[in-house]
Amino acid sequence: MVDWEKYYKFYEESPNVLSIRDTQSAYFQTLNYMHADPKTILLGGFASDFSLDDFEIFSKSYFPKAKTFALDINKHPLKKAILSAPNSLLLQADLNELPFKEGSIDLMLLDFTLNCMPPENIAGLFSSASRVISPNGIVVASVIDLPRTSRFIKFVRQFEMRKENTPYTYTPPAKVVEYASQFDLSYSVQMPHPNLLGPALTIMGLKKS
Repeated sequence: MVDWEKYYKFYEESPNVLSIRDTQSAYFQTLNYMHADPKTILLGGFASDFSLDDFEIFSKSYFPKAKTFALDINKHPLKKAILSAPNSLLLQADLNELPFKEGSIDLMLLDFTLNCMPPENIAGLFSSASRVISPNGIVVASVIDLPRTSRFIKFVRQFEMRKENTPYTYTPPAKVVEYASQFDLSYSVQMPHPNLLGPALTIMGLKKS
């Protein structure tokens, strides 16, 4: 049985875990370059109430009129996030089966979500996203190149073999880009991780082919 309280407590306390507040300037740089003006924004996956709170602040700061949604496959972060996200509709659903109408989402934000998905699920996510993203819509995805020997990665590895809920794994950024090739890569920027040396973060702006 997965000890979810232990997992999320560790996640929130890990120095290698980032939130939207750490990358919002790169997100906006990407969206500005791509001339984004979304009316609907979806946060695909989140692990804590503070990351969801940052999502609402980011959305309302740059796109105050946009309608916002936040989705996760696991009920645990959703239960904690209800009070921290009064302006977003919260949904428990699978990113591989997005519960939205065709072409109804203008911007999908994947805030390090892809680093916590196995390759076959990443491919399914982009297939599902291509259905719900509007004709001029955008997917912005951030990936982090954490060392495989880091304490956080070792901890996440404990959850790989379980048969229930989300299979947490680690997919390197280069591999993520291969699956993202289902979309057109319009913009990419690298930035340093606050606690690691070198350009450890990659932000990608993707449009449907």
